[in-house]
Amino acid sequence: MVEYDFYLKREYSLFYGVAALYGLVKWVEGELGKTAAVRGEGSGSWFSTFAEKGRLQELRESFLRKVKTDLSVVEKEIEKTHEVGKEFLEFVKSLRVSSNMQDGELHESYQRYFDLLTRYCDNLFRSFYLAEFTSQEFERFLVEKLPKEKLLPAVEHYARPAGKAAIFLIAEYFQKEQDIPKRVAYIKQNFPWIGNTDTFQQQWNDAQILDYVKSFALPTQKEHLADQEIEKLKDAPIVKIQPALLYLKDKRDDYRREAFYLALPLIKEVARRHGLNVQELGYLLPDELSGDLKKKVEERRQGYIVEIIDGKRTITAGPGAEKKFLKQDETAGVTSVSGIIGCSGRVQGRAQVIKTKEDIIRFGKGNVLVAVTTNPEYVPAMQKAIAFVTDEGGLTSHAAIIARELKKPCIVGTKIATRVFKDGDKVEVDAEKGVVRKVE
Repeated sequence: MVEYDFYLKREYSLFYGVAALYGLVKWVEGELGKTAAVRGEGSGSWFSTFAEKGRLQELRESFLRKVKTDLSVVEKEIEKTHEVGKEFLEFVKSLRVSSNMQDGELHESYQRYFDLLTRYCDNLFRSFYLAEFTSQEFERFLVEKLPKEKLLPAVEHYARPAGKAAIFLIAEYFQKEQDIPKRVAYIKQNFPWIGNTDTFQQQWNDAQILDYVKSFALPTQKEHLADQEIEKLKDAPIVKIQPALLYLKDKRDDYRREAFYLALPLIKEVARRHGLNVQELGYLLPDELSGDLKKKVEERRQGYIVEIIDGKRTITAGPGAEKKFLKQDETAGVTSVSGIIGCSGRVQGRAQVIKTKEDIIRFGKGNVLVAVTTNPEYVPAMQKAIAFVTDEGGLTSHAAIIARELKKPCIVGTKIATRVFKDGDKVEVDAEKGVVRKVE
């Protein structure tokens, strides 16, 4: 029996989750020259990813060596991710879907879409680790070179992306245009895809776009004043690569979100021909579109397990699937977590864990936002929160940047906060010491 290490958990459809698993296999094979068994577990809208025991650590060590010894490798990986992202996007832009398409042509396009998403996921994983490790090395470099009080000013000074991804273009426009209807029209015309995190999720409606516009908060690419001690670090390789890496972190989301949005006509037509809606189709893969699809979808709604071992894929689904889910790190009895201080401060409040888009909508004003990670969709909830706590991230993560802009306490990189804290727990966020703990 294969033993696994937990990797990450995201709000993915089965379709997207399996593409990510294949991408993970490709990454292991390409990076380590080894095969890897991988596993995905789905329940509701969440997909947990696992890799064969030890493989993730090998990947981390391999990437960390590269970051520490040869940053030109990082530059090449950045270029490759942009290349694959553009390829993925150009394919969906080229699609000409109609009700008159032959079934064979339609399904060939659908399979090609899945294959390109898989290819993109391979590079998405690579860029995820590159960003994580390069940011860690960047932060370590600053800690070694600067006194504690200059650490965050230095991060702010050098955390300027090399290009303008969608989120910064929106921020620039909103700086000049205060009229809400015009802002909404700008989003609809230029970035209707900004809320598409999965091709099988509902795209944003008018109310969600309006909420996003009203609550928008993101720093513009402004100059940060720096003293001589900070400025003298500007030519260090680990500092010089930050702008390209920060741009990639935003742009890689732009590629996939726009591709997901533009692929909707393809997805809708495939779903229509098989008597399904878009969300139902997301439970199936391109090579599974035969037989009793409704039955298969219904089984997978109740929970499913996907394994890819030696290139062979198996899917187990139904009411008994969740009973076979793997246990993640045990958190029973844990009452506190520690992490990286994204923005200092100290508050107490009720925890509210965000896992879905619905959680963002129902987030209560004055609560402590607890999440795996954050992205622009979370901003309406972040405006209401008194503090942010995330499983993932570092000083240059989305949560930390928004926290500093809004001047709210923030602790990132806790690894297990979403499993330690439950909705309603009274917690203290001590972003002076980097600790979050239950207080009752």
